[in-house]
Amino acid sequence: MAGCHSISDWWKKVPCHFNWKLDQDIMLDLKCIANSLDSELETRNEIEWMETACDMLLFRGYLEVSNFEGVQSTSQKAEEFFAEAEREAMRVTDDDERQAHIIIVNANRLWVLETIHEGKQSEDRRLRLLQELEQSWSRHRDEISQKRLQAFIDATAAFALTRLGPNKYTEAKQRYQQALETIKTKSSWYQALGSVIGRHARLCSNSALYDGIRDEIQFYEKAIELEPTNKSAQCDLAKVLLRMPGRDDEAKDLMANLDANTFELILKKGRFYRGLLDYERAIDVLRRGEELQHPRSELFFQLSIVYRYLAAETKDWNDKNEYKRLEMKYIDKCLELEPSHFQGKLNKAIALGKARRNEEAQAMFNGMIEEYKGSPYYLIESQFRRAYSLFVVNGKQVNENVAKAYEDVIETALEITKNVAISAYCKTAEFARKAKEYLQQYYETLEDGDIMAQNLRIRVAEIGLND
Repeated sequence: MAGCHSISDWWKKVPCHFNWKLDQDIMLDLKCIANSLDSELETRNEIEWMETACDMLLFRGYLEVSNFEGVQSTSQKAEEFFAEAEREAMRVTDDDERQAHIIIVNANRLWVLETIHEGKQSEDRRLRLLQELEQSWSRHRDEISQKRLQAFIDATAAFALTRLGPNKYTEAKQRYQQALETIKTKSSWYQALGSVIGRHARLCSNSALYDGIRDEIQFYEKAIELEPTNKSAQCDLAKVLLRMPGRDDEAKDLMANLDANTFELILKKGRFYRGLLDYERAIDVLRRGEELQHPRSELFFQLSIVYRYLAAETKDWNDKNEYKRLEMKYIDKCLELEPSHFQGKLNKAIALGKARRNEEAQAMFNGMIEEYKGSPYYLIESQFRRAYSLFVVNGKQVNENVAKAYEDVIETALEITKNVAISAYCKTAEFARKAKEYLQQYYETLEDGDIMAQNLRIRVAEIGLND
């Protein structure tokens, strides 16, 4: 395989992170993605069915040296993740899978040597990496072995792509499908394919029976057939079955019989009962996670949501105040563990506004808007929530200050659609559409409002929001 390239550049044809173009059209906050992966890595040993964490470690190392805006490239930290991935790969029994991970590790190491200049790099190390990579690559000369190697590489790519937002979901699905055409026995791949199909379909659908739901169910069922102890897939299946007419009892029975004794299962089971509005059972399940050695920030975030719903539903003022106190307590615990938890910060700012701590709320919104200037999806939601908070403070009237905040939402929506169709991420369209409605109401009160309203219609026509 190496013979058709010069010794200096043949390895650049190896399919791995640096040439999967992962940094194209990414408008998410990479710090949040990295923190989420770190939380998963802390608790990965709790997963009851055996899966390697190589995909996670390889992607996490790549993030340390990627070209994403705002990422401080550090090859030393990246190497720590690559070395851990290599150690984990050596314990994998399937030779093709092991070699696929080692190939990606060494190709990324070579890429780091060539792209990040932290002093004079060792030529000996570069030549050694080339030799190791060529040995691994050339071991797969027969067609079957080459196909299996590519399948594991495709699955590693799909893992990364699913974590980089809606723009990458289609490619992630294709990669998993390609991998499963060759290797049809990986429970985790079927589960991951079902998950990305469901997430993609739900982006632009308010219907319980969204397009793709039957495919999603089929892939979860296949994952369970291949690995009956895959409780994570059983949780995913139960959640989707709730949407199917006549299958809600089946979903409840499936979840009730699952012993949630790992962090992942506790989270999924807690969310399931929250979705059923069974808040007491959700709290009971989620609080088990507090007893684990490494409770993740997401656990406390989910508890805060349950208490927010309880506060909204109760008519008793003492209970309402207590639930609000607990909501804030768990948001703070979430942010203590993960200060960059976007939804946690957003919910805290909203909760401060509801508590009429308006100066604190606006300070938090303003801080988020500054922080997420390079992450438009997070930016537009921060801007929209801030605008609505100002709207409420102003007695649900749009004044000049509120209008300016909603105009910022429109500007960010326009910026997003320069890179991707708005249909790829429907929350953007929702925020922009509501901002347009409020602005139109405001312009009707102004002397020259007709002209401003016409200008607004011309601008939003670019993102397909005119009626």
